Amino acid sequence: MTDSDLTLISQPPKLSFRKKIRVLLRALRQFSGWYQRLLAEEVWQQMKWHGARILVPAGGGHFAIFTPVAEGDEQGMIQRTHRIFDHHTYAPYTQAENHMFIQAARGKKRFLDIGAAEGYYSALFSAIAGSDAEIISVDPMDPGWVGEGHLESVRTQNRKFHKNKRWEIVRAYLTDNTNAIDPAAQVESECEVMTLVQLCDKFDFRPDFIKLDIESWEWEVLLSSIDFLREIKPTIILELHGSILRDRGLSPSELVERIKSVAGYKVAFQEARSLENADNSHLVLQPVTAKTEPLSDAARSRHTTA
Repeated sequence: MTDSDLTLISQPPKLSFRKKIRVLLRALRQFSGWYQRLLAEEVWQQMKWHGARILVPAGGGHFAIFTPVAEGDEQGMIQRTHRIFDHHTYAPYTQAENHMFIQAARGKKRFLDIGAAEGYYSALFSAIAGSDAEIISVDPMDPGWVGEGHLESVRTQNRKFHKNKRWEIVRAYLTDNTNAIDPAAQVESECEVMTLVQLCDKFDFRPDFIKLDIESWEWEVLLSSIDFLREIKPTIILELHGSILRDRGLSPSELVERIKSVAGYKVAFQEARSLENADNSHLVLQPVTAKTEPLSDAARSRHTTA
């Protein structure tokens, strides 16, 4: 190897202007996550200590959410769900998703969390809507994904603090009228298979806000509920699983277009530029007549400001 070879190896690769911009943006997003955590720690010092509390940044303030604690332990304990919630709150790549949810939840009272897992967004809605909140958290409770009893503990801890009007947990797998189930899902005998309409009828619940994160089965759930959605007009937050849909021979953009054209919705936010090319994308779908409401006075009072 010659001296000239060594010189070539030691020189850093040249980046195009576009790549430099992407590196800078990634660094800024990383810094944003660190900065939000520092702000939360400052606020934390002003509050009564609680080991299971996490402060979610929200427009200059924070919403307090709570994770599972051991029975009789007032200080809480760090465990799997706490780490998941903490990561989802402060990771740079989740900041836009959290902001999207908080904006879409403004003025809403009845939240249907489909694919709730251990309840991060149920807890966040509990903090946003406070005593007005009515929540139904729906999940098959696949033991490979959800810690046993953790969602129940999340509900207990957050209702204790936020005094929510209603919060029910439903062990169910939502699908269409054919009762089709994802072959990869672990649906145990205690889990009921039903449609969105059947669920809402059974629990006498008319949501004004729905979140779906169900591994491509948003296709079956939404398209079998078009008339219901057109009637009650809830805002929908959707994690669109593009790659899985395409593997199933289904079109992500077709699903969105059918909700828009048949149910009367518009896309208020879309994360990916192209739904057909993205692996996953988060969307906010609103009825064409919907208006974004500001946070209520009660909701603002639940903000803790630094």
